[in-house]
Amino acid sequence: MSAKLEEKKEQLVSMEKIGRISPDVWALREEIYNDLQPKFDALKILHDWIYSH
Repeated sequence: MSAKLEEKKEQLVSMEKIGRISPDVWALREEIYNDLQPKFDALKILHDWIYSH
């Protein structure tokens, strides 16, 4: 995981631990999801390719 993504994850965990559910938490979750989405897409393509051969 990239350092930037790891930092976002730690920030999200700390916000959730104190019970802070706010638009900031949802925005951070969305940022993390958007950062990871291309990796998930690439893994799905690789998975499909492996199991199609």
